Amino acid sequence: ENDEGKYGFTDKNQNLIIDYKYDGVYDFCEELARVFITKDNNDFYGFIDDKGNEIIPLKYEFSDDFSENLALVRLERKFGFIDKKGEIIIGFEFDDACSFENGNSKVKIGSQKFIINKKGEKK
Repeated sequence: ENDEGKYGFTDKNQNLIIDYKYDGVYDFCEELARVFITKDNNDFYGFIDDKGNEIIPLKYEFSDDFSENLALVRLERKFGFIDKKGEIIIGFEFDDACSFENGNSKVKIGSQKFIINKKGEKK
């Protein structure tokens, strides 16, 4: 964290390798780091690589780290899943969801809770 409250990444010798420009950063997970900026009291999440390149645009209202090559993200108050290229793999249809574990995710639409596989199919 710098004096302006912005975050970036340093190497083990504390040399800056990714500039201080984010309002929050998380550890690298499956080659990408989840980062966010805050505008008008709203957070916008995306992902960068270890060179600081924005791989997935900072446009999501929420994101979890990648798990099993998919990231849980929220857009317009609905959850869905994207791959490491930012492509939508499972559409934004869930009111709540969990990251994938052992090929399954717990999801919720309205009051209905169920489990889906990585193709978005109910189990």
